[in-house]
Amino acid sequence: MPMKVREKAKIFDEICRLHGVNPENGNHIATNVENCIKFADKLHAIEREYFMEEGEPDEDFPDDEVDLQCMLNSWGEDTETYVKNFGIALNKIYQYDKLIEKNQELEKALVEEIDNRDSWEERATKLALAVGEHFDSDVGEHSSCNCPINNAHELLNQI
Repeated sequence: MPMKVREKAKIFDEICRLHGVNPENGNHIATNVENCIKFADKLHAIEREYFMEEGEPDEDFPDDEVDLQCMLNSWGEDTETYVKNFGIALNKIYQYDKLIEKNQELEKALVEEIDNRDSWEERATKLALAVGEHFDSDVGEHSSCNCPINNAHELLNQI
């Protein structure tokens, strides 16, 4: 059964009221609705990009891949609660970003330490080879069962 004009007018008036538009100037309502849709799309895009986290496993299907879920619930929450939860989620992200930053610093320090170790090992190996050459002895190559540095140390302890 088609909606009567009076029912449509009531719905139109309610939509105008929700958007703060005088029904006499209702020609702006389509623009307002478009803007609402655009803002909602932008908000959801931000939520999907920055506020997703791993959800809980399904009790009925524990072997299934766990879906991502949004830290926020923009549906059904009042503005005050949403803003509060948004702040909590931002803090989580900030803490996560700080951990990532610290991890990058530690990784950089680890790489530097490994480079230093390799550099000193290379120098020690050169020294070991020179000691072996001086004593006319082969200290050998590095392997799982040979250490030229230890071999050179043993040669030096013989004097």
